[in-house]
Amino acid sequence: MAQKIHRRAKGIIRDMPFSSTNESDVDTVGSLETLRDQCQRVGFRLILLYVRVGSLDDLRTAVNSCTGLLPSFLAPVLTDGDGKALDTSALGNRAHLFLADLLRFVETAKTNVAADDEESRIRLGLVVNLVRLASEVGRMLLSECETIEECAHLEGRDLISEQKVAAAAANEAKESRRVKEFRSTVSENFLAARTKHEQRQKEAESALLSTRTAKVTPVCDSERARRAIRRLTFEEHCDTLARRWSTILHDLQGERGPWSSHTGSGATYWKLDKSEDASMRRSRLKPDYKFQPYKDVPKGESATRADAQDSIQNVRLVGMGQQWKMTSDREFNDGDDEQSAITDELAEKLAIDKENEMHNSTKVLFSTPATLVTLTRTIVGKLDISRDAVVFVVDRSQESAKDHRKRFWRWSVEDIVEVHHMRYRLQHKAFEIHCSDHTSAFFAFSTKKIARFAAARVTAMANAVLMNRRAKAEAAERSKELWKRRELGTFDYLMALNTYAGRTLHDLSQYPVFPWVLKDYTSDTIDLNDPTVYRDLSRPVGALNPERLQTFIERYESLIDDPDTPPFHYGSHYSSCPIVLYYLLRLGPYTKLARALQGGRFDQSDRLFHSVAETFNAVLESSADVKELIPEFYYSSEFLVNTNSLELGQRQDGVTIGDVELPPWANGSRFEFTRVMRDALESEHVSRNLHSWIDLIFGCAQRGQPAVDRHNVFYYLTYEGAVDLDALEDADQRRAIETQIVNFGQTPTQIFRKAHPPRSIQSWQSHFVSESPETLMFAAVVSSGNDGKASLSRAVVNISVDASRVDTIDGARAVAGCRLIRPGGVAHNFNDGESNDVYALDLEPMAKRIEELYVSPDSLAHSQTVHVALRGKVLLSVGHWDRSMRLFDVDEGKEIQRISAHRDVMTCLSICEHSSARTWDASPNAQQMRKVVLVTGSRDTTIAIWELLLPHGAWNMSKAIRALKAEPRVICFGHDEPITCVNVSSQLNLIASGSADGTLVLHDTRDGHIVRAFERTPSGSVPSWIKILDTSSRVVCACAASGALSVHHVNGATLAKYASRHETFDACCVTRDERILLLGNRRGDVTLRHTRDLSIRAQINVANVGVTALSTAASDECLLVGLADGRLCLWAPSPAPAHT
Repeated sequence: MAQKIHRRAKGIIRDMPFSSTNESDVDTVGSLETLRDQCQRVGFRLILLYVRVGSLDDLRTAVNSCTGLLPSFLAPVLTDGDGKALDTSALGNRAHLFLADLLRFVETAKTNVAADDEESRIRLGLVVNLVRLASEVGRMLLSECETIEECAHLEGRDLISEQKVAAAAANEAKESRRVKEFRSTVSENFLAARTKHEQRQKEAESALLSTRTAKVTPVCDSERARRAIRRLTFEEHCDTLARRWSTILHDLQGERGPWSSHTGSGATYWKLDKSEDASMRRSRLKPDYKFQPYKDVPKGESATRADAQDSIQNVRLVGMGQQWKMTSDREFNDGDDEQSAITDELAEKLAIDKENEMHNSTKVLFSTPATLVTLTRTIVGKLDISRDAVVFVVDRSQESAKDHRKRFWRWSVEDIVEVHHMRYRLQHKAFEIHCSDHTSAFFAFSTKKIARFAAARVTAMANAVLMNRRAKAEAAERSKELWKRRELGTFDYLMALNTYAGRTLHDLSQYPVFPWVLKDYTSDTIDLNDPTVYRDLSRPVGALNPERLQTFIERYESLIDDPDTPPFHYGSHYSSCPIVLYYLLRLGPYTKLARALQGGRFDQSDRLFHSVAETFNAVLESSADVKELIPEFYYSSEFLVNTNSLELGQRQDGVTIGDVELPPWANGSRFEFTRVMRDALESEHVSRNLHSWIDLIFGCAQRGQPAVDRHNVFYYLTYEGAVDLDALEDADQRRAIETQIVNFGQTPTQIFRKAHPPRSIQSWQSHFVSESPETLMFAAVVSSGNDGKASLSRAVVNISVDASRVDTIDGARAVAGCRLIRPGGVAHNFNDGESNDVYALDLEPMAKRIEELYVSPDSLAHSQTVHVALRGKVLLSVGHWDRSMRLFDVDEGKEIQRISAHRDVMTCLSICEHSSARTWDASPNAQQMRKVVLVTGSRDTTIAIWELLLPHGAWNMSKAIRALKAEPRVICFGHDEPITCVNVSSQLNLIASGSADGTLVLHDTRDGHIVRAFERTPSGSVPSWIKILDTSSRVVCACAASGALSVHHVNGATLAKYASRHETFDACCVTRDERILLLGNRRGDVTLRHTRDLSIRAQINVANVGVTALSTAASDECLLVGLADGRLCLWAPSPAPAHT
């Protein structure tokens, strides 16, 4: 309380306006009077304050102090320097007010004081005494008397005037208002000064912050971006490492892995491998390690399919990955919640930084939200384009990404060869990249502008070919010319048209479409030369049945006047997502997608794909079924068999659904069915009529009046440009239209505006060796020695054919070259350069002898150790004692290079030329860069993969360019015994190899992992020759010493076997159309066997000496036979028809 009173007292003193420090101001009488007036006011107010609320001791002290000041406060007269009296009325009035307040307190206290309240009585006494003293001292000032005697009798209340008390109170109120105004003025001035000071301080702080921001913020942003990119890189490395480790585990536990004996005997499930060949075929299967049997659930309930449990090694890996992730978090997370936002904006921050843009190949130059469209799902994320790679990062905030373990996809710009503008849901807002290893990826974007810009950036970074609408039209014209000239097969041509029309394997709603070619699926046998077994290709599927067609025509006419819906013939489409899943139901991962389409269960058994004949009959009869076929009908048979033993239920007739029922003419073999379908597609009848079907699907009859005339009009939402989804504001309507587009079909982009011309008539029969070997006759023979004359002492062990050039290697280490002359060509040994009218061989003047070549007594084994490459310029040889592979310059007969990568002697080699272009691509840019793939086998049981990059046309390259790298790209394992034969296929990206214990293994050329292991050869049969058939995806193996033969599919099935100890052979080759296997024996016979079943097609006796080497030339028109006496014989059709 005391402290409170002191603060109040200080406030009262502070209210005094007198604050002058000038002596002249206080020396005057007026100034003194002013001082006394203020002191009186302060004194009286302090006394009243202590009287009311002060403690007794403070009150006693205040009263004693005030008693000494009363004479000054209550002086009656004050004169100036001239002796004139000053006005003291204000002092008197205040004194009256002071005494009135004291007396009022005394009266109140007397009424309220208690008898036993000693302190109150003492306080009252002090106040009464103060009243008495003030009355005595100020008697003259309080009264109006002139002399002291006149007022001597007046005391207390008698001295107080009510008027003066009121006047004093009014004066005090006025003074209080003045003091309040003074305080307000002082406060305002102080606030103004403080505000001005704070403003100056804020300006200084703002200037400092701006300076710091200008200098520090870029550094901080750069550091945050660096941490963000490092964090993403670390997570990508962890993701890549996890997938690689999983692959390694699968290889170790595979059928040829070292841990294969510990993996148990459980069933193996399979799914489609996404690997494509040059014809965009996906013919390979791979193990489905996450497969679990599907169980149907009642309709209305959601279907769940638990992911397969990983092995203990995978569990450990996941644990380590989580540990690494936590370490990463501790390293890069500084506790700021904005770190995740910075990570999401990584690409934009890096793109702004221009300082290191030209020097940092990993800097993101463009980043945009995108959707990765895959076969099984659409993944939302972000596409980052840098100078060295295109990276897709999954958006982890999306619901669809939570159950997807893979979060990063990366494509090196060096591998990207083409960028295709694509449609997504009938909108031009997507593009597809095609890589040199025949892989591809499909990206969709929010707008067409972003898609086109992103495609342009990828094209610029990769120096790839941009396939826009114009480029696709030009490429389609080139493919059309190749097909017309019969330089391109029908299957490849249709795949080309599908590609240029925007069809893709990544989007099931835009899956490639193929025609029904045959219509006879009920006969026991089929003759592909009979036109009646073929479907009418000039009509769409819906128009094949005249009675049903009339119904469609009536529907079209009834809709002509409909203001809301354009008229159409068919409400369903010939290609859609449900149609693709209908055909591929038995093949993973399409099984999962088909079940998802039906709400988590298989469709009713009677509606599943059960029989080819029933399906075609439904296509002819049903008013809601006009579907065409998919490419798999013409190259794959895996979708026809229930490999994974799916429970597809029973039909109403009691038949359990399993494998697809094939036509009787297939003889129960799915491989035979596929072969017949492919032969029918490539038949002459289809060649003469396919142009009409192309007009319906890709050409002039797809739209407009020609489509109406040919009854080829579908529902309007299947056509491009029918509706602009971006212009729709109603979300429900947009979603409904998107569902219609996705599930009910999309018409391909129209490629040709004019009618497609028919295929040219085949004026010259090719493939004589496989189709009519009985017409082959002896045509020519050559033999070379050191002096160019014939020699009968050495056997031809290897024949290499490249176009019209033929190179041979004999047992005496001589390399001879000659040129195949077809009818109408000119040979050097003909007089006056006259053209000949028969097949001939034009021998080069001098053969080159290479003494360092390895020579094996077994001609077939020797053919595996040498190879003439690069159009006869380079010879590669293995089998040398120093474990090396040697490269020789054929022209000079000298060694170019000697390299070694195996720990034992190399036993065999194979070489093939790999091009990143598709089979149908004939553009000038398609062959600008070629890659030669070389594979070597060794006694150390390993296989090495080498690569040699060659620019187009650089066959006459310098020796420095010819040189191989000293280290192989991949080392493959999987054999337990020395490798005896090897063959590589760049089209299928496969390596086939055989070892001394009869093991046959397939490896992938890209990463070296084991694809499949085939059935072993018979006991005691050592594989001596192996060949991969690209078109039919088969592998042929021959064991020369035991006469054993076998044919396998790349997915492991053994298609045919034959073994006879009495029919050994020394030479093998396969015709270029892959139909015939040729075997040469020591009796001079050449046996021709079908590759599909190893049955004998024909047998030719070519000489009376042993056959040691075989090859075909000029599109299988001729047969080249190397003999044990060193001669090279040519067998050709005779008499040869006129050929131009």
